[in-house]
Amino acid sequence: MAHKKSLHRFLTQRFTFLFISLSIIYVFVVGFINLNAMDDTTSYYMQYEAQVLSEYYQKEDDILEFDKGIKEYYWGIDKLPKLYKEFLDKRSLDENIMMLLETDSHFIYILPYNAANLPETFVVVHLFDKSAHSYSEKKLHIQLSILFSIALLVVMYFVLQTNRQVSLQVSSLKKWVRFLNIDNINSASLPKSLKFDELIQIASVVSLSYQQQQQLNTKKQAVLKREQAFLSSLSHELRTPISIISAACALLEKRNALSDKDKKALIKLSHANDNMKRLTETLLQLWRNQPTSEKITQISLGDLLAYEIKESQVNSSIVEVTHNNIKSFQGHKTHVSIVMSNLIRNAHQYTTTGKIHIKLDGYVLIISNQFDNDLHTHTNESFGFGIGLYIVKKICTDNNWMIQTDTTNFIFSVKIQFKNQTII
Repeated sequence: MAHKKSLHRFLTQRFTFLFISLSIIYVFVVGFINLNAMDDTTSYYMQYEAQVLSEYYQKEDDILEFDKGIKEYYWGIDKLPKLYKEFLDKRSLDENIMMLLETDSHFIYILPYNAANLPETFVVVHLFDKSAHSYSEKKLHIQLSILFSIALLVVMYFVLQTNRQVSLQVSSLKKWVRFLNIDNINSASLPKSLKFDELIQIASVVSLSYQQQQQLNTKKQAVLKREQAFLSSLSHELRTPISIISAACALLEKRNALSDKDKKALIKLSHANDNMKRLTETLLQLWRNQPTSEKITQISLGDLLAYEIKESQVNSSIVEVTHNNIKSFQGHKTHVSIVMSNLIRNAHQYTTTGKIHIKLDGYVLIISNQFDNDLHTHTNESFGFGIGLYIVKKICTDNNWMIQTDTTNFIFSVKIQFKNQTII
């Protein structure tokens, strides 16, 4: 792996260099502005000279010229040379305001200065050689322009390089994450191209989570294999005795020597065996999360409810059935049958006093029963009374039927709202 470096430190170094570069450019720009602000500095010095010299010299005194050919001083406008007077005559005379006269050879700055205690206007003149000033100014312009251009290119290069390096690192991390494969443990190894600590830490966390996910997947696969083996064994163990009983019932039905009592017992045994077979197939499908192979048919809820009440062999004296707006709907008949039979058997099993109330209103089925106080603790369990209600809830969930349970004053009730299934 490449030498590690903090992304924060890398960006700090880069932007520190950028700040220093911009500061240098700023200094050059300020210097350039100051050099080109000759009018401002000249005006200041001319005002200063006018104030000092006008106070020091009298009108009759000869004023010494320290920079001959560069600076000139005059008492009164009428004492000015013809060139200066003609220039001022063409303009409105604004005292204490500097004016610029440009000739072929010079830049001439003229300041008419006046104050309350002065007998006459004091004029200060500064002259600058045009050729010398122009040459130095152009030379300075060229030098500063080159320096500015180089500085800006360096700054742009560092900005682009910084962006490129950070982008490449982030891109490497993104590409590595995209091609991570939970099924391949080698894909979780850290990419060697990363060199920033922050990105390496992120990659380490992602790699660790993928390795943990791989371990969980391995355990999950092992559990699934054991579950499949168990379901296969359970399927065999359940279906074998059912098949034997079905075969025995079929042989007994062919015998004519059976008494009426034995025939009734055989019919009861056959019904019980068919219910067991149907329940076993449904349970296996639910446990395997497999869709039922049964086709969707039109179901009359009223007829099917009457059939399940009869098949449950519950004493009719304790069952009170109320019908209202009976409807038919499309669904898996086996599932509806198992739901009804389990709820009826549960109600009968846990009812010691009172009646079982069954109400069918449209697509809504409500079954309620009164139970003993001793069984009250069982109603706090998540699945109510026994495995029968668990199966009912599982079937309702898989078919998107609404199911609600309620316990009030030792009366347990289950409400189911059936919905039409889509025919595939």
